[in-house]
Amino acid sequence: MQFSTDEFVSIEMEEDLSTGTITPSSPHIPTATVEIPVRKSRSREFSSIRASLARMIFKVSKAITQKSPPLIDLKSLICLFNSDLKGKLAECNDISSVVHVIEGECSLTDIELLETVVEEFEVSEAERYIEQYKTLLEKSCHSLSIDLCLKEKFDAVNTSPSLKCETATYIFDWRPDDKKLKDIIDILSKTSGKLVRIKYIEEGNSITITCSFRHSLTGALIIKLSENLELLIKIGLMKLTVGYCTIWKKQKIQKIQEPLEEEEERVARLDEKETEGATPQSVINQDILSTDTSVTIINKQVAKEIKTNKYLKETITKMRVKEIQQLLSLPRNTSSASYRIKRGMRMEIEQLQLLLTNEPGLLDQNESLIDIKREVAELQEQISVMSVHILNKREEIEKYRNILRMNKPTAESLFIARYDYHAMESYEISFSEGEQLEIYEKENSFYWKGRSLVSGDEGVIPSSCVYSMLESLQLLKFILSVKKVSLPILQKIRNDSSSNNEKTSPFLETIDDDPIMIPALRQDKEQHDEGNICDYIVTASIIIHDQVHVMSCVHAYLGIVYKINSLFYFKFYSVHT
Repeated sequence: MQFSTDEFVSIEMEEDLSTGTITPSSPHIPTATVEIPVRKSRSREFSSIRASLARMIFKVSKAITQKSPPLIDLKSLICLFNSDLKGKLAECNDISSVVHVIEGECSLTDIELLETVVEEFEVSEAERYIEQYKTLLEKSCHSLSIDLCLKEKFDAVNTSPSLKCETATYIFDWRPDDKKLKDIIDILSKTSGKLVRIKYIEEGNSITITCSFRHSLTGALIIKLSENLELLIKIGLMKLTVGYCTIWKKQKIQKIQEPLEEEEERVARLDEKETEGATPQSVINQDILSTDTSVTIINKQVAKEIKTNKYLKETITKMRVKEIQQLLSLPRNTSSASYRIKRGMRMEIEQLQLLLTNEPGLLDQNESLIDIKREVAELQEQISVMSVHILNKREEIEKYRNILRMNKPTAESLFIARYDYHAMESYEISFSEGEQLEIYEKENSFYWKGRSLVSGDEGVIPSSCVYSMLESLQLLKFILSVKKVSLPILQKIRNDSSSNNEKTSPFLETIDDDPIMIPALRQDKEQHDEGNICDYIVTASIIIHDQVHVMSCVHAYLGIVYKINSLFYFKFYSVHT
């Protein structure tokens, strides 16, 4: 074994050119030396496992290369297993380069991709090597303490660090020497399934386990962890994060629980002393001081909660004001029945006022009408002032809304580019694969308006080039809620007897593999929603027809009343003149 100055060691293995087996070097037979890089470890046990992994991968890779399965079939199988490897596989032109990609996906505790390839292409020689390694790993995990695994990287080869959005972190309140590596593997398998892979383990005030996962499985992983959160809390979970999202944190609860626990201990201590006899004055003073401290801490917590409630009330008030302003800004519907009734009543009042003004014996009523007109004029002036004020506030709110829209995109408006896109027109924007985009206006099914959160450019974006995890989950909910889907592969997922949570992973992989899947689903959902709207319009039209019939009756009645009043005033005026 030859050590390097870097964080890797090299294991030299000699290969017999005549038989293809690994043997000690011999001066009579020409041999070839193969160097396998393995990370340095801080313990002999961990080094032994790494060496076993390296030997196993070397032998299995050689067996796969000798078997020489069809290159297209091998690539297809790996893409179905992990669609994120499409980019790497596109650069592979032979079996050896594909095998190198498989090696990069292996770790000390996860060789599932390697096993899948061996089983699918029936590489019988490699199956024996894999079983030997799994047996050795099983024994080592039962005996290997966590403190021997601290700061050890579990990757088989040197790989680039995972992105923050593809990293899950588990923090447990454990002592390193109290748990074995097998405990961690069992816990992650039980609570996360096969969605995560251990990257490394660290020690601080607790044990931190850092894992990686595919970004396309973020939603499925969050759902899986939420279902098993209670189990994780029971075994000592302190904090759990998935990407940029904190699923659970124990610290905030402890800040409130600790003073309460201290207060309970103090009360129990006082009860014990009361049973024993008289309490010394110094002990009483100490208990009073402890009580004051606990009360102070609790008061601070209460003040903080009051401040939070006040902020929430102010936010609700602002939202209500905004709703009122929106209602005031709605245009008048001059064709509505209620508007026509009000207008007719206003005209009748004006005619009656004219008759009363021409009557000499009704001066008092005229003065009252003048006062009323004056009050109406004052009210109209106040309304005008309020309208100007509301208009100014509306412009100010619109300004703040634009600022918020520019700086803080919502989860519904945040999308990710599926491919590189170069603008064809001046009103379009260019973006790269994986770039975050904010969509703030959906003009039609094919082109949306938005901006790039990387470059800040604004313009038209083709809808087929972007996707979001939230929209994907909404589309999954849609196909589960309808009886028939236009795409057969999605109909198959919908009719599967497994639970809805288990359908999430195959659904996300399917829409990720096929570029036309998301646009087709969007179109199906729009047609389904339009069908519901049409049903609503038919029902509403029937109701409106009934209301118009009632209003026509009211108009006929008001016309009769108006004719009677006109006849009465005409006769009254004729007698007096």
